[in-house]
Amino acid sequence: MLEVPPIGKDAKGNNYIQLAYRSQLKFFFRPEGLSGNPKAAGANVSWSIAKADQGYVLRGTNDSAFHISIAGATLTVGGKDYPNQQGGMIPPKSTFDYKLEGLNKPVASGKILYQWINDFGSITTTESKLNSD
Repeated sequence: MLEVPPIGKDAKGNNYIQLAYRSQLKFFFRPEGLSGNPKAAGANVSWSIAKADQGYVLRGTNDSAFHISIAGATLTVGGKDYPNQQGGMIPPKSTFDYKLEGLNKPVASGKILYQWINDFGSITTTESKLNSD
């Protein structure tokens, strides 16, 4: 809440509550002619492990023409989970690196369970396999 709004002139003697909110919305403009299906873009992210400054990260690759908002991802290797709950956005035709808690060595295979946010704000959970580079 930003502030308490002033009491209106017609409110004297009446019980009521008045609230003021500030919201932030994300808008995307999609030009005509983009190839692919935005409804399926999030389900087609490919995943790999990459070396980073401080260990290893889960790298999401987006080959589509659409931005993909990832809410969180978990890599499972040999029954052990390596989560990332910060999420992030993968730009079109690009990659984004997600830090994984506890991952300090490269892995060749694993299962990825990730949540992406569709155009309507709903979270969709998708399972994928780790790609080896």
